[in-house]
Amino acid sequence: MKLEVFCGTGGVGKTSLSCSRAQFLSGQGHQVLLMTIDPAKRLKQLLNLKEKDAGYVVQLDKNLSVLLMSTDVTLKRICGNFKNHILETLSDPYGGLNEILSVVELTEQIKNKDYDYVILDTPPGKHFLDFLEALQKIESFFDSSFIEMFQYFGNKRPKFFDRLFSSGLKKLLSYLEKVTGEGFVDDFVNAISILYQNREKFLEALSFNSLVQNSHITTWYLVTACDQSKSSEAMILQSKTERYFKNPGILIINKCQGPIVKSWTKKQRDLLRPFNQAALNREQELIENAEKSFKTTLLFPELLSSLAEGQMSEMIHCWSKNK
Repeated sequence: MKLEVFCGTGGVGKTSLSCSRAQFLSGQGHQVLLMTIDPAKRLKQLLNLKEKDAGYVVQLDKNLSVLLMSTDVTLKRICGNFKNHILETLSDPYGGLNEILSVVELTEQIKNKDYDYVILDTPPGKHFLDFLEALQKIESFFDSSFIEMFQYFGNKRPKFFDRLFSSGLKKLLSYLEKVTGEGFVDDFVNAISILYQNREKFLEALSFNSLVQNSHITTWYLVTACDQSKSSEAMILQSKTERYFKNPGILIINKCQGPIVKSWTKKQRDLLRPFNQAALNREQELIENAEKSFKTTLLFPELLSSLAEGQMSEMIHCWSKNK
């Protein structure tokens, strides 16, 4: 099984590229799972999926399956149909558990060994870094000292308070409950207890770290565009991910004009030279700088088609040339 991770800042075509990659590989006869953990779910629009599909594997054809990450569905699969206001808030797409549960869901899908390739479309920029840091958060949450604390859990709130909290903390929480409303502390205790009782599923996700660092299994693509600000953001992101990936990765420079200009006649190039020379120079500079940090650089041209189907077809053709 191979894992391919697509990351980058917003607006560079990351989701379109990961989608076209999945379609290219499935067209080669491989069993492919395309998974997006981006709460924006642009993949839903690209593939004309429904919101009710989120959280479940959808079979698009005999070789290609798609999974739109849903924190709510994943958390309920792990913990059952709980009734807890705090967990319901946290399981909102932007509620704070998206990155942690994305690692858990991805690990589960990989463990099933149903696919030759898993293609992962990640959220942009900082949220991708949050995804990579999710393993540390899981490890910290379920560390030994935290686990010892839960040995004191009782069925009744007074027993919990007597054993666990100092009088000062009791007072603080009682004040907090006056602000947040009656039942907050009970909800808090119950939420932590639910997560702790289902900790095995979270701890299984820690194996994802060794998977990501295995260069024989994981390939990561950093997607950028031929724009000064986008390329600068990409290099910053690359520097922050070095400690997570052992291999240098592949840089995709999207929306390039160079491949298009090469197909023009000399007359066309001469006519438009004043307008595109600066862009071509910027592309060349970006390519030369990329050679210092990446083992491979792939160029994807500015798409000529305005229709999603046409764009996918053009990108799939580029993958066939780059394989």
